[in-house]
Amino acid sequence: MGVQMRCMGKLGIINKIWEKHMTRREMREAAFTLIFAQILNKIDPEEVIAAASEIDDMKLNEAAKKLFKDVVIKSDALDEIISNYSRTRTIARIPTSSLAILRLALYEILYDESMPMNVAISEAVLLSKKYSDDADVSFINGVLGAYSRDCNEKGKIQDE
Repeated sequence: MGVQMRCMGKLGIINKIWEKHMTRREMREAAFTLIFAQILNKIDPEEVIAAASEIDDMKLNEAAKKLFKDVVIKSDALDEIISNYSRTRTIARIPTSSLAILRLALYEILYDESMPMNVAISEAVLLSKKYSDDADVSFINGVLGAYSRDCNEKGKIQDE
C-alpha cells in the first residue's frame, strides 16, 4: 500500500509537470485568450492571470503568462503600428479578438527573434479563423501583410 501511494504521488507530480508543458501554438492561444480578456475587461494583467488560473480547463504556463504580460507592456507601440497599417479601421473600431491577434502577432514579429515573420502571420491567420469572422480574417491578414511588405521593402523589421 505504501509503495502504491508513493507511485501515485510521483505520477501526480509528473502529471502536474506535463500539464504545464504546452506547444508553441497552445501557448500562443493561451496568451491570446489572456490578451482578449484584458482588452475586454480593462483590468490589470495580474487580475486576468488570477481569473484564468481559476478556470479548470484553461491550460496556462509561465511562458504564456510572460508573453501576455509582454504584449500588454508594448500595447501602445503595437497599436501605433496597427493604426499605421490599417486602412479601413481605427483602433476603436477593431473587434477585440482581432486587436488581440494583431498585437500578439506584431509582438512576436518584433520582439521574438526565434519567430519568422511569415510564421507569426500564418499563426495569426489561424487564430483569426478560429475566433473571428471572414471579414476579420482578411483584415488581419491585410494589416500584417502590409507591415510585412513594408519591412521587406526597407530590408529590415521596424522596431517602433
